[in-house]
Amino acid sequence: MERNAENVSSEEKSGVNKNRSEKERLLRNYSLVLFKALVPAKGQKTLIKKLYSESNEVVAGCSVEQLCTAVQEPSFLASSEFFSNVSSSCRNCAVEEVDRALCEHYGEVLLRAWKKTISEDALRAAIEDSLTHIVYLALCCEVDVAGKFFAVLLPFRKARCKQIDPMLFRIVRPNLWRCLKARSGQVRFNACVFLTNFYPILSDDQVECCEYLLRQQESLLQLLFDDVYSIRAKTCKGAMSILASFWVAFDSGFVKQLLTSFWDVVNMDLILRCFDVESVESVRKQIATFLLRTFKLQEVDEDEAIRRIIFMGEMTHVAALNFHRLIVTQKLITVHQALKHVQMLAVVLYKMLRPLTGVNRSSDSDEHWHTWSAKGKPSSPIVVDAGKEDKSRGAGKWHACCLLLDCLVVMWTALRKQLQEDHSCQTEQARTLNILSQLFELLFTYLRESTMMESIMALGSALNEQKSASAVVLHELLSDNPLSEEKLLPYLETAASWQFPVILEFVSSGLRAIDVVFDELTEGREMIGDDTKRCFGRALQYLMLILKSPTMRQNLTTNHEAFLLRFHADLMRLNDVVAAQLGRDSAASFQQGISLCDSLQAYELRHTLSIILLNTMKTEESHLEIEQLVEDDAVWLIDTALKMLTTVIGTSKAHFLIRLSQNALRLLGYHLGSYSHSLRYKRTVIRVISTVAMSGNSSLLIIPALKTLRDIYEAMERPEDMEFLLDTLVPLTHRCLLWMTERVNDNDFDMRFRIFFFWFLHAADVCKCFQGCAEEFLNVLKVMRAMNKLSETIIGKYVKHIIITSITALMEMNKNDLYVLSPLDSDFKIPGVVELLLQRIALKDPVVHSKTLSVLQKMVQSEALISRYGSEDVFFVYGAVTQFALLSNKKKIDKANSELSLPMTAQASAACMEAIREQMEQHIGSVQWRGIYEKILELCHS
Repeated sequence: MERNAENVSSEEKSGVNKNRSEKERLLRNYSLVLFKALVPAKGQKTLIKKLYSESNEVVAGCSVEQLCTAVQEPSFLASSEFFSNVSSSCRNCAVEEVDRALCEHYGEVLLRAWKKTISEDALRAAIEDSLTHIVYLALCCEVDVAGKFFAVLLPFRKARCKQIDPMLFRIVRPNLWRCLKARSGQVRFNACVFLTNFYPILSDDQVECCEYLLRQQESLLQLLFDDVYSIRAKTCKGAMSILASFWVAFDSGFVKQLLTSFWDVVNMDLILRCFDVESVESVRKQIATFLLRTFKLQEVDEDEAIRRIIFMGEMTHVAALNFHRLIVTQKLITVHQALKHVQMLAVVLYKMLRPLTGVNRSSDSDEHWHTWSAKGKPSSPIVVDAGKEDKSRGAGKWHACCLLLDCLVVMWTALRKQLQEDHSCQTEQARTLNILSQLFELLFTYLRESTMMESIMALGSALNEQKSASAVVLHELLSDNPLSEEKLLPYLETAASWQFPVILEFVSSGLRAIDVVFDELTEGREMIGDDTKRCFGRALQYLMLILKSPTMRQNLTTNHEAFLLRFHADLMRLNDVVAAQLGRDSAASFQQGISLCDSLQAYELRHTLSIILLNTMKTEESHLEIEQLVEDDAVWLIDTALKMLTTVIGTSKAHFLIRLSQNALRLLGYHLGSYSHSLRYKRTVIRVISTVAMSGNSSLLIIPALKTLRDIYEAMERPEDMEFLLDTLVPLTHRCLLWMTERVNDNDFDMRFRIFFFWFLHAADVCKCFQGCAEEFLNVLKVMRAMNKLSETIIGKYVKHIIITSITALMEMNKNDLYVLSPLDSDFKIPGVVELLLQRIALKDPVVHSKTLSVLQKMVQSEALISRYGSEDVFFVYGAVTQFALLSNKKKIDKANSELSLPMTAQASAACMEAIREQMEQHIGSVQWRGIYEKILELCHS
């Protein structure tokens, strides 16, 4: 019996276990379980609850189609677990893996759930609370995340009806209206997207509905003028969509106001001003394309086109010029259209300006002006050179002529380059050249003395040689009467485009006058002929303008290399002339010969020609020859100018030699940056800097010397250059630091030092030595650090010099005052050497500052600073060390750039103060220093 009972019990248990395993197997096949849960049967609710409890596994095991079919069933919608599950799923919209399509499905489920809760107010309110939260997230999240929450609400937009509209009003009311005026541009953008997609948001209360419709319309108008560009663009697009959908619902006043605001979102004046200052060529192209579509110059008659160009130019002159250049260079119009436009501008200008010739105007010219000039009358004469403040009709005509001529010159200059490649419009090109030649003849004959002169000559330089004008231009350039500075460059560029060899020959003959000067100086003549000096000066002036003009310089280097060599050879006697002038005893005779201003200019031009030749000549032999000449010039500078500089201090010769040395150092640096010179040349330049720094020369040479030193570091590229870098350049850098320290008390170091002399190339030389010297020395350190040549040993050497020199200066100040002042007081006067070395160098470089505090702490703790002085100076030294430590902390350190954090700075300073307090207790034996002792203790605690 017992055995039979046991058998029955075991069979029952096995049956139960079998049924349980069957259920578990069934549940793991979620697709089958989901299908069974859709069939109304006993246990359906339990099965649905089980599926909701394992929602993650269900989603993983079922397809999207199965899930969408299931959640639409009434049995699922009626389940209490349904709402909490979908609400929790909506919170996952911010997860990157969730796409917008899934979010929209969430919205569809919520919409069906809301529709099923007509008789259940509590559940409907709960759903609406969740939707309100979703609206909040769609308004306040990042744009990408907000878009997913917005996708949840899209099904409600598609299903809008009288029942859903009030619900939408309820869920957006707590957040939308304040988000439209939020400070955050991102929130305003999200609110703008919501408003333009859900407009109109309607309430079931008539009064409330009217009030909020008016608020929505006001919000649209405000968003059109929002500060954020993306909001304005989105509002413009949304406003057009709203008008297209609800045009009948708006009153005509609002439609007019909205359309006016829409077109005024980007004012034409603002577009033209942006066009004026925009530097990115791709953006300028887009603006030019927009302006071409807006002004439609190719679609209207000539009168209207001229009127529109003048309108554009009145807003901003530069924009009109950029427009005419870009429509050609960016090929926004065809070559044929461009030629027609040039012809139109030229004909209009000719007709407008023809009355100035004295010839009776034909009736068509009067009518032509009258048709497009809004203010002008046929009888109003043009006021030549009218000022901008002149608003008369004649002045308006003159300003219009100036604008049209500038547009014509800019457009024709750009078009000429295309015509060299495009030969498809030969007839129109010939006709255009004929019209432009006639216009230039009129302009040159009657208006070359006016303010139009530069534009007239620019037009002439863009045409073939005009015989009559060419003769006049060359005569004025080559005659004994010099041209004014305003006319010289335009005349020179025009003559260069027609008869460039004639101009170059004139320059060469003028430069050869230096040989005559040298012969007269060697013969001992006291006076040099004025004609000779004037001829040399004009040649230098012309050559300088040629090299400054990109067009003439390119023409010279490309097509006239022989003249380049001649100019360089003509100026090679300059050093001999300068040496002969410097060898004269009296100041009066020193200034006889070539003017010193011309000497400096000739020296600079010769080096400029050397740089050009080194970069354009093709043979290695020519390169070596020019480089040897440049090296010889540097040697001459050492043996002549710098050697004489120390013996003529305070004289007119000294001022000239300083300026010559400044120019020489700057030009030697230019050579290093523009051409890969040999190691021998670099050694010569180092000799020049060493000579300047070792001879105790004027502080006015420090900045150019440091700049050239930096150029040498940057030019060290070859392996053989690195061999002597540490042995030569690094000690020279330290010597320059000592040089600055020695000259810091010069009168021309601590002030803006201006030198006015008639012979100088520039009217004034302004040198702020404190700032300039420190900045250039820091630039040298940056280059050394970039080359991995600024080792801890080198920095330590600089830092020790900074500490010892600064503390010595502070100690001398304390000793003279017989007291120790707090450097934190507003009236504390920092010695010049301390300001230079500590505040303008050490505190500006994080690495040097870190090393300064570290070395100071070690020197204080080891009493290395105190041992250098006698017992009578010990408290003054302690005071100086305390002042130095406080000054080291006075400036704020940039946490982002400094290797020494603020706590470490305070720690190093505190360690110095503690060591000073302990050491002073050993020396306080006299009542005489009691007051200073107490003052130092007070500073240590400050």
